[in-house]
Amino acid sequence: MLYTMKFMFAHLLLIVGAGAWTGCRDDLPPYVSPVNPLEAEVTVQIDPMITYSHLDFNDVNTTRVTFGSPQPIFQVGLKNVSDETVEDAAEINGTLEVWYTEIPDVKVTLPLNATTINSSYYDETTGIITLDPGQTFWLKVFWNFRLDDKSWVFTKLKVQKEEAGGRMTRTHTPTQFSARASVQLFSKLAPSRSAPATFILSMQGTIIPTP
Repeated sequence: MLYTMKFMFAHLLLIVGAGAWTGCRDDLPPYVSPVNPLEAEVTVQIDPMITYSHLDFNDVNTTRVTFGSPQPIFQVGLKNVSDETVEDAAEINGTLEVWYTEIPDVKVTLPLNATTINSSYYDETTGIITLDPGQTFWLKVFWNFRLDDKSWVFTKLKVQKEEAGGRMTRTHTPTQFSARASVQLFSKLAPSRSAPATFILSMQGTIIPTP
């Protein structure tokens, strides 16, 4: 039997109908919403050293910034931890928050929606997601190193050392960041929230002087 949204809400209607039949009897058990069968987790894929360069216009947030490393990849998984199949139309809505662990205000909020799907359990033709017990539905999102306030993340990191020359090399102190997801796959289920995942962000920049 499918653990479908239709099945759960038919159960709700049955209880409501029973209440109408028996009047105001107070011996009926209270309705308990179905337990969310989806358990969320976050994984992070990031290079051990992120390199960047920018032209020095006395403004580290200039758009003349280039990176020599790929963007970090965050994958958000929603695992069916129930004993029954979960199936319904996809209504994906959520966020992935990434923040400087010691300074939570240094953060970025990345949207999770249908454009971030990275799973074979989604039928593009019907818009239906089907998850058998133990299967995990994945979303994937990239981070371009910008924060919510539009600044570059390296402007918030401590500097470990600087080496002067024709081009200055700036090495930042390796810094712990955290990532946590809150995402809803189906309109009739509450969002699933992951535990924070942590990772180390290490960056090294080359400062190119302007003429």
